[in-house]
Amino acid sequence: MRTYKVRNAGPVVRARDVIKANKRQFVTLCALVAAAVLVIFAVAGVADRSEYGSSFLVTGDTVKIGIRTDVNAFGHYDESGDIVGFDRDVIDEIMSRMMAGQDKLYEYVSITSQDAGASIKYGETNVNLGLLVGGTERTEGFRVTAPYYKDNIVAVVHSSSVLDKLINLDGGKVGALNKALNEDELRAYLSDNEIIEETDLLRYSDYESAMTDIEHGRVDAVVMPYALARQFEERGYRVLAEPLYEIGYSVMLPTGQAAFAREMSKVIAGLEEDGTLAALREKWGL
Repeated sequence: MRTYKVRNAGPVVRARDVIKANKRQFVTLCALVAAAVLVIFAVAGVADRSEYGSSFLVTGDTVKIGIRTDVNAFGHYDESGDIVGFDRDVIDEIMSRMMAGQDKLYEYVSITSQDAGASIKYGETNVNLGLLVGGTERTEGFRVTAPYYKDNIVAVVHSSSVLDKLINLDGGKVGALNKALNEDELRAYLSDNEIIEETDLLRYSDYESAMTDIEHGRVDAVVMPYALARQFEERGYRVLAEPLYEIGYSVMLPTGQAAFAREMSKVIAGLEEDGTLAALREKWGL
C-alpha cells in the first residue's frame, strides 16, 4: 500500500491570537459599535418621547373616556348616576400616573359592545375600556395597550345540560358572541380539539338571541369571556368549569397614538407590579 507524507502547511492562526494581536483595535471597534447602538436607542427614545408629548391626549384640556356600563363589575351606573366599576378605577389610576401635575378634565361616556370603535373614530371618546381584546373586529385599526386584565374564555350551556367539558361535545352546535373574542383563535381551538368544523360556528350579536337558542336547543354551547358569562349565570344558565383558554382586555386608543399606547402599557405593568391591579380586582370581586 502506497503511503503519502503530508507536509505541515504552517501554524494555524487562531481567532484568539488575532484578537490578542489586535487587542487595542478590537476594543476600540467594540466601543464604537456600543456607542452607535446607544445613539440609535437614544434617538429612538427622544423621538418616542416627542411623539408622546405632542399627543392631543397630553396637550388637550379634556380627555373623554368611554366605559361599558352593561358589565356589572367592570362598569355600571351607581345611585348618583356616576359611572363606576373596575374599568373606571383602572383608567383613573392610569391617567393619574401619566398626567401627574396636569390640570385636566375627564369626561366619562357610556359605550356599548358595538360602538367602541365608532365612538373613537368620530371623536365622541378618546380612550375606551370595556372587554376590548386586541385582534378582534372591535379593535381592528386602532391602537391597543398591553392587557390590564386577564379573563378566561368559557362555554355557557343550559342548566339541564349534562355536558361537562366542551371537548366532550359530540356532534353538537357551538356559538360565539360577536366581537367579544378573537374569532380566529376560537376557530383554531375548536378545530384543533376536533369539536366542530370551523365553518359550523354560529355567531350571536346579543345576549338575548344566544339565550333563546340555548333555551330552545338550537345551540349546545355559546362561547364567550367569563366577564360576560356572569350575566348568563345570573339568568340561570351554567358555565362549564373548564375554561378554553385565556385572553386579555386592553385600553383602546385612536390611530396615531402608538407612543401614548406604549407609555400607557408601561404604567399598566407598574400597576400590576405594585399590587394596585390586584387590589382593584379584589375590590370588584374579579
